Amino acid sequence: MPSTTFLVGVAVFLVLLWLDQRRRQAAARRRAERGEKPRGGGAEEWLATRLVLETDRDTADAVVAKVAQATMSRPVAPGRWSLLTGFDRYEATAGFVRTDPGAVTLAPLSAPDDDGAPDGAAWLDFRDRVAKAARRSGVVARTEPSPPFVVSTGAAAGRTWVPQK
Repeated sequence: MPSTTFLVGVAVFLVLLWLDQRRRQAAARRRAERGEKPRGGGAEEWLATRLVLETDRDTADAVVAKVAQATMSRPVAPGRWSLLTGFDRYEATAGFVRTDPGAVTLAPLSAPDDDGAPDGAAWLDFRDRVAKAARRSGVVARTEPSPPFVVSTGAAAGRTWVPQK
């Protein structure tokens, strides 16, 4: 008797999972028919933002270096970091693209390809962590639009996405 109850419970659970998946697929299909974008944004939206730190270059370097160390990102040049994108893979890069008096801009410089679209997850994580660390340090952080990303024409092992020039 107890094993029968267990099997019925598992069957009910699986049916509920299947119904929930069908409901989510139907909702996504309705949103697509209305021309809405998927919820939560995609990599294109994540990569379409830069982070402006309203401080001097030395303070910005210190904030970003602290986050880079915590996220196991590797410095590749002054003001440039290679971001961890998978187990021991560093396929995305970020760096300072502009330094104005009183403000430093951090932006994504490259993103790996993910089935024909850029994978912006590493940049999203890095950007959010830098913004949080900046606020903790008393530095104002804001986002601004970034150029769209396009496939790089370089002869690399895999496709790479870079900002459009």
